[in-house]
Amino acid sequence: MSKYKMIVTDLDETLLQANGDLSLVNEQAIKRAINAGTIFVPNTGRAFDSIQPLLSQIGLINKRDNFVISFNGGATVENFKNNVQICHPLSDSVAERIFKIGLGFRGTSAHINTLDQMFAYGVGPDEKHYLQTRGVFYQNMSEPDIKRIGNRTIMKVIFNHSDPEIRTKVHDAVLAELKGQVVATYSSNRYVEFNPFGVNKGTATLELAQKLGIKPSEVIAVGDNFNDLPMIEKAGLGICVSNGRDEVKKIANYVTEADNEHGAIAEIINKFILN
Repeated sequence: MSKYKMIVTDLDETLLQANGDLSLVNEQAIKRAINAGTIFVPNTGRAFDSIQPLLSQIGLINKRDNFVISFNGGATVENFKNNVQICHPLSDSVAERIFKIGLGFRGTSAHINTLDQMFAYGVGPDEKHYLQTRGVFYQNMSEPDIKRIGNRTIMKVIFNHSDPEIRTKVHDAVLAELKGQVVATYSSNRYVEFNPFGVNKGTATLELAQKLGIKPSEVIAVGDNFNDLPMIEKAGLGICVSNGRDEVKKIANYVTEADNEHGAIAEIINKFILN
């Protein structure tokens, strides 16, 4: 029997293929791991409502005692009735300031992820296509005014720009003004994301593990990008897929031979859980 009781994995560029699909080899391996008693937890920057088709595909839709970590650790949600178990939102005032700073850079689009809905401003055709392939739906904002979303629980604010230098400038500008209030991460080679200070995929992984009586040493965490680093560092076995960033590979305990297109998660499950 494997010593690992829980596997948490990033979705885009890790578990899923470039077109947003779950490969058959990964699907089959995940189902075998679940049947063997392993807790399988998607750990994503996305909202939990966008991954319901994935949960259905692997047999975890509406299941008690199974969970999704969403919004880069902002919310941990039980799959049964999408019951939010742990929530770490941004304050409205901090979210508004982030939003204004990021949109101060020309060509930047913004997402406001609330607990129950995503709002977006300035989304172009390429990003629209990217979101559609991942089943992400949003309400378009005609004006850059965060107050128009109403009284909602804001989980994170993120920005998209094709130029990594602009993303870095947004990152630096927000942290300079809101030092100690927010944490920033990069994802999918297109986004810079902002959560409350101290909130990340790693802290959420350990929160859930503790809730379930699982030791950090009994957790596998898998990712590819900077926002995955905290969980890769905190898990008993931190893994980077072969298509991941070099900076993440240096931190990981193991780097897969397969990439996200060719069953990296299946490789991990077969090697470390079903061996």
